[in-house]
Amino acid sequence: MAFLNRYAKDIRNFKSLYFHGAIYNGTSKLFESQYIRSVWNPDEEQWYYSVIDVIAALTDSSDPRNYWKVLKSRLKKEGNETVTNCNRLKLQAADGKMRLTDVANTEELLRIIQSVPSPKAEPFKLWLAQTGADHLLDLADAKKLQEEIDTRIRARDDVREHNKSLAKAAQDAGVSTNQEFARFQNSGYMGLYDGETAAAIKRRKGLKKSEDILDNMGSEELGANLFRITQAEAKLRRENIQSKEEANKAHFEVGYTVRKAIESLGGTMPEDLPTPDKSIKQIEHERKNQLKKK
Repeated sequence: MAFLNRYAKDIRNFKSLYFHGAIYNGTSKLFESQYIRSVWNPDEEQWYYSVIDVIAALTDSSDPRNYWKVLKSRLKKEGNETVTNCNRLKLQAADGKMRLTDVANTEELLRIIQSVPSPKAEPFKLWLAQTGADHLLDLADAKKLQEEIDTRIRARDDVREHNKSLAKAAQDAGVSTNQEFARFQNSGYMGLYDGETAAAIKRRKGLKKSEDILDNMGSEELGANLFRITQAEAKLRRENIQSKEEANKAHFEVGYTVRKAIESLGGTMPEDLPTPDKSIKQIEHERKNQLKKK
């Protein structure tokens, strides 16, 4: 069994590496039965691969480090610029320690492979191309996810802000105690969510009593609630409603009207929209921790 197979577990768990003084998260990619340590350089927008790992994958050598040492010496004597300009990164070795290792980007690696007689050379070239394509797709997916998260956070903040205005309008209409405000809010939810109260929505989403419903909505669901809230405030003020009973009725009617509008447009009912895997509170907590690490 080749070198990397003997230490596959350790290689899969390697944490990070250093590149020109910067730290980038590393990963291990599987080519056939071999793990190849690699890192994405965001500044250059390209992958760098451990040359020794690639040698192990192509040759099944029992000592890929020595194989590369001999090959590297020969290529240097031939004046090969790829070897002369070879970068070195600190990668986690099989013993768990960070050690300097020769790495090469895709273009450099293709030149090195030309000097390695192996029936796996062509399949490896295809693997390299696919790896690059997959990462571009991953970047696109990550960007899309980030945009959705940012939209969620903005929508949640907008809902919270407009809820304050709605609460003031409800207070002006005669809603005063905490219990009355809870009933008023539930009226809007029941109209929009086909009879569900705030507590019922939390149960359906699997939330604890202490968790915020808004933090556990996607951008589409938050948008529906924002429309409900702004229109409820406008109705209370426009019609100069002056009783808590009429305020509750108005809030329910607005919620129901928003629901019927979604239905007429062929949209998904709010109770059928998926609950995001992570709450906004969790996301914000993770972002704070990431900033602390920088």
